[in-house]
Amino acid sequence: MAEWKRSPGFDLSGKKALVIGFANPAGEAVAIALAEAGADVAAASATMDGDEVMAAKRASKAVAAIGRATLSHGWDVTLPTNVQVSYKQVKRDFGTPDIVVYNADAPLTKRITEVT
Repeated sequence: MAEWKRSPGFDLSGKKALVIGFANPAGEAVAIALAEAGADVAAASATMDGDEVMAAKRASKAVAAIGRATLSHGWDVTLPTNVQVSYKQVKRDFGTPDIVVYNADAPLTKRITEVT
């Protein structure tokens, strides 16, 4: 992966980010970029598919290696109740996200603020 350097003035220190969706490499790249900018990052798979859950865990390990707080969760964004419960777990265990990146292949049928 190409090395990314934080731009002067681009500081996310003290911010919490939630990245949802790791079926493609963009999820990990975004999680790492946010961590390099100073954010703590929660990584959530968009499905319970084993490969995607493992990709979220790998991203979480990469974030930890940068020195940022992190956790990983397995979500199923096709089930609104699952999204609500999972989001509450993230808030409880990690804090309320300041940034939410939705990188899942499954479309949301409502605004994420309406689901969570």
